[in-house]
Amino acid sequence: MACLLVRSSTPSCSTCGPTRSTRVTHDTPGGRPPLRVKPFCLGERIVKPRAWTAALLLTFIGSGCAGSGTLNNPADRIHVITQICLRSAKGTSNDVVWLDPVTRVGYGVRAVQRMTGLTTTHQPVFETYAAPPTDIVGIVIFLSSDRATRLIFVPPRSLPTDSWTGWERARSSTKSDRAQRLLMRGMDLPDKTVPAPEAPRARYRLMRFTEWLSRVREIRENGIETNLPPC
Repeated sequence: MACLLVRSSTPSCSTCGPTRSTRVTHDTPGGRPPLRVKPFCLGERIVKPRAWTAALLLTFIGSGCAGSGTLNNPADRIHVITQICLRSAKGTSNDVVWLDPVTRVGYGVRAVQRMTGLTTTHQPVFETYAAPPTDIVGIVIFLSSDRATRLIFVPPRSLPTDSWTGWERARSSTKSDRAQRLLMRGMDLPDKTVPAPEAPRARYRLMRFTEWLSRVREIRENGIETNLPPC
């Protein structure tokens, strides 16, 4: 079966900024008419996946496409794994950490409700995956106890695969609810400030997604880590 080519264009959208429409055509002489997928808007709270889902499923049809490297298995992709340390808290925390990895094409917030570790000074630590390192622009973090304050983290370009980085401060802090959209588009935040000294800190490492899932299962079976370095 012949591979499918996915071509994209980015017309303007008066209601929600840049849009992307996806055109899928058969790479065969006199192939079928092109399939047009309904455009979707980028930059809203969560990128709607319908267009990407249709295009990726069509691209995956046929072993020739997968074998040529057109689309790798997402579970085998390397991701930036992030730990968030609540610097001012002690012991078990009732906070929910909201983490929003921002990439060049969108963002989507997720809640990290389960504490995965404690530092040696009893600071609670939460852990989750962010995005592939080649895609990530930054990470927006906020807490359920202070949803208005958004911390902007930017992971280093070079990250280890066998250890964690040191705890890092947020690059900036903002009250703007447009932080994710502006960060995705490479625009400066209008009201950014220096994060408070007691603000949460983050550290990073690289792992394949399947390896990280195995690590999560191990933590759930054996209990949280209690010997993490203080932040």
